[in-house]
Amino acid sequence: MKTLTRHAVSVFSLSLVIMAVIFLSTLQAEESAAVTAKLPARYDCVYTPVKNGGSGNGWAWASTAMFEKTIKLKDGVTVSLSEAWLIDCNPYGWDASNGWFASDIFFRDGAVLSSNYSGTSCTGVPISYQADGWRFCGNGYSVASTNSIKTAIVNYGAVACMVYVDYYFMAYTGGVFNHSSQADVNYFVIICGWDDKYNAWKITPSWGTSWGENGYMRIAYGCHRIGWAANYLIY
Repeated sequence: MKTLTRHAVSVFSLSLVIMAVIFLSTLQAEESAAVTAKLPARYDCVYTPVKNGGSGNGWAWASTAMFEKTIKLKDGVTVSLSEAWLIDCNPYGWDASNGWFASDIFFRDGAVLSSNYSGTSCTGVPISYQADGWRFCGNGYSVASTNSIKTAIVNYGAVACMVYVDYYFMAYTGGVFNHSSQADVNYFVIICGWDDKYNAWKITPSWGTSWGENGYMRIAYGCHRIGWAANYLIY
């Protein structure tokens, strides 16, 4: 009986690995194509009240707005989560102007209702909602793909991300914003809908309902690096 040499076994094993990688890559490509085919040309937001984040870089308001829309999609209820609790009680020492996505906080520690946080003490505040996890739509340090963001919105209600905000962005009053800039991102917003007819996202920076289109903006895909570090909550 003929036996295989170590070299032959190694080549055979490598071949199996390569075949498995090709199979999985093909399967993932087919699944991705299937998901893309199911995405509608237009998707409106899961609506929750637009808050006014005021000053700062918006990290706390984008984070709570994302979770509020996820809860609305999954549970069918409208809640108000506390940005003040995030700012005052986060474990990283962030303030209103210097923070990051609170997705990990919602996963590890949970979220607090605005009505349950008085602003006087972080001790003994009841946790009302907790995420099961969170994921980046892409790699976490660039603009995520359009389809990955769309898929996350359909499944989880909204994504939080960063965008470049300048005078033109702040002066927006309506229509599709398409001012061209590739400057570094500097502000946190959420994306909750889209319209392929205009190749535009529907977003909110949480600046109150008097800004933009009742608190929302339609912004062209990729404009001002919208979608940078897009992430979503699993709930």
